Amino acid sequence: MPKDKHLTGKIFTQRIERNNLTLRTRIKRLARKTICFSRSVEIHEKSHRDVY
Repeated sequence: MPKDKHLTGKIFTQRIERNNLTLRTRIKRLARKTICFSRSVEIHEKSHRDVY
């Protein structure tokens, strides 16, 4: 990666970690049956629209 494209700093780390957390939360809906699950197919599709 070129040095001018390689960004370091707390703000960049926070942004990356926030994206990771959002993705993990949305992926939970695919496997869990108790916490963080979709009760209807419509809600499930809406929550995954921008992930896939």
